[in-house]
Amino acid sequence: MAGIGGKVGMDSLKRISEGIAKYFHWVACVGICGIMVVTCVDVIGRAFRRPIFGAYDLVCMLAVVAFSFALAYTQVMKNHIGIDFLTSGLRDRVQGIIGAIVYLVCIGLLVVFAWRSAVLARSLWVSGEVTMTMQLPYHFFVYGVGLACLPLCLVFFIDFLNALSKARIIE
Repeated sequence: MAGIGGKVGMDSLKRISEGIAKYFHWVACVGICGIMVVTCVDVIGRAFRRPIFGAYDLVCMLAVVAFSFALAYTQVMKNHIGIDFLTSGLRDRVQGIIGAIVYLVCIGLLVVFAWRSAVLARSLWVSGEVTMTMQLPYHFFVYGVGLACLPLCLVFFIDFLNALSKARIIE
């Protein structure tokens, strides 16, 4: 891929994006573990008539963390559901062009999503919006969702470059 700084540049970019995605993946794992702990403690507490106050709020917010922070690593590992039966019979060049367009659209949508998440989080912060039971502020979690879009954009950008390479548009 001489067009973007050569093979070394592409490898460095890929290594950086994978490192960031792995870090975000660990944050998602903490969210999943948090969900398990809260649920187990709440169920055991209910047996003794001492449930966790706001367990639903905690589980919902931790699920937001787990879902959004796992996206980039899931894309690095190519574990998202792909529907390639429509393009599998096409030539590599055509597949690459279609893939590049799809990745470019995904990047655009994620940038808009991150931007609108930041706008929404700011609005929630200013209005003081909180969860009903525990009074947890929503804006931290919405900022987190927007932040989690950025490494996914980087991973999609690398996939976009790989698709251009497959289409023989860049070397």
